[in-house]
Amino acid sequence: MLELAFIYKPYHFSENDYYVPEKVLCNGAHTCMRFNYNDSNYEGSYIEFDETGRLTELFINAIKPAIGEESSSGKFVYTYENCSVKLPDAVEQSMIPGPLGKMLNLERGLEPWKHNKKDKQK
Repeated sequence: MLELAFIYKPYHFSENDYYVPEKVLCNGAHTCMRFNYNDSNYEGSYIEFDETGRLTELFINAIKPAIGEESSSGKFVYTYENCSVKLPDAVEQSMIPGPLGKMLNLERGLEPWKHNKKDKQK
């Protein structure tokens, strides 16, 4: 299992003794930065970024597969397309239940319980 819950950037690998940087051609005529992993158990493994620093490939060559598996090797290839996104206006909502289980109104900030009854009369 490979979990990609992180944002990878080239600088994470550039000053790391376990990775050897190499410029390679990718996506036709573009130059990418590939960081080859120099661990003998993962010979040939690398992570690659395009000229703008976006992740383009992640290849893992596991010499010793996990127990019960024929191979633990695999390759992820990432592509990017231009798109436009329209987000609705943000609405602030409480994630903290107040007294009697009701959600707190956060119009007064993150600590509305600090305001007294006189504030409500204004």
